[in-house]
Amino acid sequence: MFQKMKSKKGFTLAELLIVVAIIAILAAIAVPLFVGAMNDAEKAVAEGNCRAVKGLAISYILGHSEEMGLADATTTTKWYASGKVSSTGTVSDLKVAIDTTAAKAELDLDSTDGTPVDGGWYTKDSEGNYIVLVEISGTSEISAITSTDKS
Repeated sequence: MFQKMKSKKGFTLAELLIVVAIIAILAAIAVPLFVGAMNDAEKAVAEGNCRAVKGLAISYILGHSEEMGLADATTTTKWYASGKVSSTGTVSDLKVAIDTTAAKAELDLDSTDGTPVDGGWYTKDSEGNYIVLVEISGTSEISAITSTDKS
């Protein structure tokens, strides 16, 4: 007369579908935020690399202004500098050119092929190194450094 009821084991299909739907909604919210954070991080690294190349180039210009044919490093209005920055932050292949029509060609770079960031332009090579091109204004950036060095 009395039948023993079976105890319920496992989840129903409806419960499983609800869990899957919740996970899908959370993933749809989290993935774009994660991708945006990665883009922001890459931009920050590229801007730091631009500052590193710019600092080295300014040091080079100040140290070699006579060899470059400049009586005063602040008289020329612009320079272009390029360099390769490895994943460890080491700058190599630093090149500096005075602003002429051939300056970018001398550096073997074309700024239209890369990504602009605050302070310069960058692209990546096949090995993951950043190739950076920066423009340096002689009258503002270099003279500010030389005036602080003299004090």
